[in-house]
Amino acid sequence: MLAEGVDYLADATAVAASLLAIWMSNRLPTVKHPHGYPKATLLAAAVNAVWLLVLSLLVAAGATSRLVTGAHEVHGLPVLIVGGIAAMVMVVGALILGGDVDDLDDDDDSLNMRAVFLDTAADAGAAAGVAVAGGIILATGGLMG
Repeated sequence: MLAEGVDYLADATAVAASLLAIWMSNRLPTVKHPHGYPKATLLAAAVNAVWLLVLSLLVAAGATSRLVTGAHEVHGLPVLIVGGIAAMVMVVGALILGGDVDDLDDDDDSLNMRAVFLDTAADAGAAAGVAVAGGIILATGGLMG
């Protein structure tokens, strides 16, 4: 649950940064910025990459702590169902985005779309991993004992 909460935070931040970058890159040039902001989407992609790295390290630290100190009982069936549904939805999203990414030119906006595609594909893998973990918990009775 902690990892999914962090994932939602990362996704919300990525969307906000991407929208801001697209808005900035479409602004007209000014005296102070005669070329406008052509690299805004590249900067947004870099900020999102660093943010995801930081959040991933925090989740790994939290997971390690829970492994060392123990965790409360987790029921496998709800984890399996929710993880499975989330994985299917994300796979469909990744397939749709994957077709759109292939049609793009190699400009800054396509990098932004590729980042969204890769994030969705990674979310699909993470959700599938959650579903597998739920199946293992269900099959083993949680190994709480």
